[in-house]
Amino acid sequence: MLGIPELPANAFTFREGAVYCYFSPALRDAAPLLLRLINSSTRSYFAIGCSEYELFSGLDAQTQDNLCKTFASPRHPAFFWHSSTEESKKRNLSTFLAETQRLHPRNNSLLIIAIYADHIANDTPKQRSRQISQWANWARQKKLSVLFHFYGDYQSLRPALIKDSAQIAGMLSLQPISRHKLNVHLHYWYSSVDVIADQEYFLNTADTNCLAAIEHQAHHGITDSTTAIDEDHIHIAAPALTGADQVASNRTIMTHSASDNRKLIESIHHLDAATVVFSCSAPDDARDVAVMCYELRTKYGGRSKLIIRELKPCLRYSDTRFLLRSGANLVVPSSVAFSDFLDQIDALQGQVMIRSLPASLSDMLESWNGINQRGYFEPHDFVQHAQLALDTSRQDDLDLVLLLLKPSKTIAIEHCLSLCNMTRNGDLVTVCDGELFILFGACRAADADTALRNSFALPPQEIFAETLQFSEVADIEEAIASILPARDFLSAEKGQQLLSLAPNQLGRSQDAFTVPTEQRTSAKPVTLLSQRKS
Repeated sequence: MLGIPELPANAFTFREGAVYCYFSPALRDAAPLLLRLINSSTRSYFAIGCSEYELFSGLDAQTQDNLCKTFASPRHPAFFWHSSTEESKKRNLSTFLAETQRLHPRNNSLLIIAIYADHIANDTPKQRSRQISQWANWARQKKLSVLFHFYGDYQSLRPALIKDSAQIAGMLSLQPISRHKLNVHLHYWYSSVDVIADQEYFLNTADTNCLAAIEHQAHHGITDSTTAIDEDHIHIAAPALTGADQVASNRTIMTHSASDNRKLIESIHHLDAATVVFSCSAPDDARDVAVMCYELRTKYGGRSKLIIRELKPCLRYSDTRFLLRSGANLVVPSSVAFSDFLDQIDALQGQVMIRSLPASLSDMLESWNGINQRGYFEPHDFVQHAQLALDTSRQDDLDLVLLLLKPSKTIAIEHCLSLCNMTRNGDLVTVCDGELFILFGACRAADADTALRNSFALPPQEIFAETLQFSEVADIEEAIASILPARDFLSAEKGQQLLSLAPNQLGRSQDAFTVPTEQRTSAKPVTLLSQRKS
């Protein structure tokens, strides 16, 4: 049967005439798994609702080469559906089915359809159920194994699709942990003999020709009040000892030291109430450290002390909250001296962490995704993403800030936008009725001024005559409700074009301040194009 050889056969095999779903935050996250699946099939068809550039731009060079070699084979053709923003909004599973049927795939083939989750998230449950039923009927007629890969903000889509489990034979989510490590959460999978549900795996993707899978089992530790024999033990990653040479030696005695975080956790075979100190020197470290904290916390309970020491400024507000949610007791900022860091270790002794943890590692990783979009959106889309950000902020206890910016009379709204640079995921901007609205996701109210200064090439007070700030949920909801009646706004294509002119992206050239004088019109549809035909 079709499947991925390295993964458990009863959980990941694909049956003819069945429909399956993968979910991931970005296309690149699923690339190793999809590559292995395609190469293990006799014949496959890969179709995606974006351009070749959008697919390949997020991949590393090795994965790009592997995809090119695979798609060059006549047994594994790839098709790219080019469409404008306006046309993509009208897409749903029925339109994808109609286009896919035009490919005339051969019987007994694997069909992979990669779809941006937002394209079908707005369909009603009844519409979506009917569309999935159409796909399932066609798959049975053609004896196809159909795999939908939904990428982007899929959190609201997945629960809706789970309700259609009678039509979907298997469903799993992929979450990146580090560059070559994935968390695979199998929600359910109909095998030839039974149903497998709620299992998690770690997948090593360093070698796409031979993936390595390890089943992850969370054993929630039991906490008791007896004295622990290892309470004064401290296990630490060597980089976290930075500054120790400036402190008296009798204060820097550690029970065990390892060269890095990975070696540290591999050396720990038992914990009761000991202290474990991880180091963090880059934003990419946070996700890996969070997984380690979650593993230790679920395995050994709340008596152990898990500390992350930031070695240089690299953790944002959302990163810190994520680390605490994963089971860490304390995140120590880089500005704290080593001697003060030792005082904080002492202060934690004897304490027990009683904060609840996410139900699964997959749930924990998903809580960190937040809003993956950034940049300019038309008012209607801006309001939708802002509402989703509000819902996420309530669930994850994160702050966000909405700013209303009124330009000076001598500055055109287009020029304001051309000086703006949205660099963080979750930071959104729109223009309506001559005003700018900016949403800073995962941002404290006290940090809004700094975020605003960092988002413009010139001081904001030189561009805008008035700035209004909303940080309370009720105020933000009221403010975004006022956006929808707007009639004068820029199209998504024009807005993104103006953002690309920001001087800090182009190098402060004169061209950066030259704004096109096109009229404010909606994008024109682009003819749908298939690159190959079987």
